[in-house]
Amino acid sequence: MKNEYLPLSKSWAIRMIFLDMIYGKSTGYKVINHFRKQKKSDLSNDINAAMRCAENYISGEHKYNVGNAGMVYRLLVYVMYGKKYKLRMGDQLRKRLIKRKERETLPKNLTALPLEKLIKLGTSQYASASLLLGTEPVHDLHPKCDLIIEARQVYFANDGEWISRHDEVIIGQLRHFLYGEKIENPIGEDYCYLRAFNIMTHAEGKRRLPELADHESDRLAVMEEICEKGFDRLVNTEDDHRVFMAVVLKQISLGLPIRITHKWCVRKSYPAFLKWVKQNS
Repeated sequence: MKNEYLPLSKSWAIRMIFLDMIYGKSTGYKVINHFRKQKKSDLSNDINAAMRCAENYISGEHKYNVGNAGMVYRLLVYVMYGKKYKLRMGDQLRKRLIKRKERETLPKNLTALPLEKLIKLGTSQYASASLLLGTEPVHDLHPKCDLIIEARQVYFANDGEWISRHDEVIIGQLRHFLYGEKIENPIGEDYCYLRAFNIMTHAEGKRRLPELADHESDRLAVMEEICEKGFDRLVNTEDDHRVFMAVVLKQISLGLPIRITHKWCVRKSYPAFLKWVKQNS
């Protein structure tokens, strides 16, 4: 598989950017300086959001624009907890938070909660933020929490240098698409692809991954409607990057023309996706 357009892991990059934001004063902000040199158009919207927040944090401006990046929002809320700095977000994220009632229901003692209680807030990201700030690690609490533990180890072992990592979830889907390789240990980010290719049923997704109802779209409902109506039409992806990628690859696999809405939503995680499609299909 040609790797010219393979995606960076936004989860890894955002964690490394936040580590540099918090600890980089002693190391020269090497991660942040790396991303400052990149073209914004080559980076996912979520990585760009993390960079905006990091630069505002360092400058002391404290007017944060997280766009639609839920992970950036939650890490920032935890890091800045108790400080009344301005925090702007995109409509899509605002609607998701209101739907979950997350903004209203966060406990007043958020930063005092142990990891085991933070993980029960409906997302792993507050627990990840606690680990980011140096809480004693608990392994195997959640894969995304383990990623924070690893990111801290890598960051400090390399004196704050940026160590790149590709998005293995998306790459796993691309390798299945090209070579039929099995997707090992599928997670929530795999569901749209797995459902499009009939590897996971709606019932199984609903049982195992109920949180998918609260992402950029209700992925369980959206993918079921798409699968029922078929892919040989203009498909409405509900402005959801995971739905978009799954549908494009499914249409190609069926020998159909790509007919899909919300072309730019893929910038959230994989700006070069359509370039990869053109290169590899």
